[in-house]
Amino acid sequence: MKLLGNRPGPIFSGFRDRVTAGYKFFILPKKKWRLPDKSDLLFYDMEGSEAILPYLPSCRYDFIAVRGEFIIVPLLLCAVFKPAFWKGKLIEAYTDCFIQASSPKVVLTFIDNNTAFWSISKRFPSVKTIFVQNGWRAKSMDIFQRVVKSNKDHVDYMFVFNDPIGRYFKRYITGEALVTGSFKNNHIPVFDADAEPGVLFISQYDREPPDKKPVYRKADGTPVYFSLFQDVDAQVLCFLNIWCTTHHKVLRICGRSSDEDGLEREYFAKWLTTTKWTFSPLTDGFSTYKSLDSAEMVVVIDSTVGFEALARGKKTAFFYCRGAIMSDDAFRFGWPSELPDNGPFWTNIADANGFDRIMNYLNMVSDDEWEATLKHYSRELMAFDSGNRRFAALLEQLLCA
Repeated sequence: MKLLGNRPGPIFSGFRDRVTAGYKFFILPKKKWRLPDKSDLLFYDMEGSEAILPYLPSCRYDFIAVRGEFIIVPLLLCAVFKPAFWKGKLIEAYTDCFIQASSPKVVLTFIDNNTAFWSISKRFPSVKTIFVQNGWRAKSMDIFQRVVKSNKDHVDYMFVFNDPIGRYFKRYITGEALVTGSFKNNHIPVFDADAEPGVLFISQYDREPPDKKPVYRKADGTPVYFSLFQDVDAQVLCFLNIWCTTHHKVLRICGRSSDEDGLEREYFAKWLTTTKWTFSPLTDGFSTYKSLDSAEMVVVIDSTVGFEALARGKKTAFFYCRGAIMSDDAFRFGWPSELPDNGPFWTNIADANGFDRIMNYLNMVSDDEWEATLKHYSRELMAFDSGNRRFAALLEQLLCA
């Protein structure tokens, strides 16, 4: 007879995991003691809901808090009687009780990559479900690295950035994909500002994890560490330092943090040794877009903000070479679109000559030529629906019918 020692078996481990999840979701949060009122619309996950509230017609709405902001005790008691609860799907059981108590017409989320949301429609076919894509999706370090196709997954309306990602979502879930671009980008009007001569670089600065663990693992399990992941930033900044100096351009850094003199600024000072440059910290939800709209040219590696800049009509360079440095084809410009490695304003190759070609093109291209180029690629990369008119029209139709 083989002894197992102190190692827990699978049954005990599963029970322990459910207890831990239950403690975090049910015990720690603030408690509410009365059942929710009837609602026309439920937000699944409070994250991002503030961006959507201005588009709601006059209706009753409520929030299913799935991050532990609060818990409604009567629904908790109801959840205990759901089979999903005893299978370890605590949030699913609680969500179902919330929907049954509220009888909404629509359940909506701003967190498109939460697969738990995808299964709501099959359990409540009379309720319309909507998700709004909130960030650029990828095959690595994102939902499509782990998701599998299921006949239980359906979302009635998927508001997505572009045609290719809409088609890719539909490999895994059924429903209608509506190509409208970035919701936040559509919401913020294009600021009427004179272009500031120079180059605007969109920072993706981050601090190295203190535990030194891999940033992510490739599909084959190979670990990728922070230093390798960030190598491309250093390479691009060294190039811009030389290019801006040579072409007498001021380099403006659009910061990711709100600290004007902190670690982020110190990071850029290390690489920008000859060119004239400025650092603009993040001050509010509009500051990045104000910087975009006043830019002569924008440079980005693989930030969603770069695609938003394109949608706003800005001349934007994409040095999308993180995948080349990490030997991971999942990081390709425009994925899942099958664009070539090099295009008029992008490259997947970490090469100074390619960077130079793109910057010289943006520096010389006329506004009319640029507008024609953008029109050719807009639905492939990032659509633009000013004021989110299609989204507002659909909500009006579903909630006021």
